Order: sequence, then structure tokens, then C-alpha cells
Amino acid sequence: MRLYPDEIDALKFALKKVRGEVYLFGSRVNDREKGGDIDILIFSSDSDYELSLNIKCKKISKCEMSETVLLMIICPNNEKNV
Repeated sequence: MRLYPDEIDALKFALKKVRGEVYLFGSRVNDREKGGDIDILIFSSDSDYELSLNIKCKKISKCEMSETVLLMIICPNNEKNV
């Protein structure tokens, strides 16, 4: 996994209260890749807009990363995801 310790700390802080499952995916999980956004997949029944806003604000308050954090939030109980 290609994340710096300050990025890991910021993400742990930002994702601490997420109710659901959280996964890191994309190029950052491959140690042989270079660069790339930080891609996070979240399965949660919480409001995707509020969840995204809270995570991004908390992450910025802990560490201003130069890399983009892409959040993909899926609500398992939402019929629109079928």
C-alpha cells in the first residue's frame, strides 16, 4: 500500500466514525505503481453527501494532502444502486 504515514493518520481520523465498510482500491494498493489518486470505496447507509463532506473536512483538518482523495459511496439499501 503506497500511503505516507501522515496520509494514513489523516485518513484514519477522517474515516473513524464511518458506519459501514471502507476499502482502499486503485493504484495505491499496488506497491509497484506510481502516483495516482487515493481511491476509497465506502458501503454505508448514511447520506452520501454529508458523509463525503465530513470525511473531506476532517482529512483536510488533519493533513492537507496534495493527492486527490476520490470517495465512492454506495448505500446498500438504496434501490437506485440496483
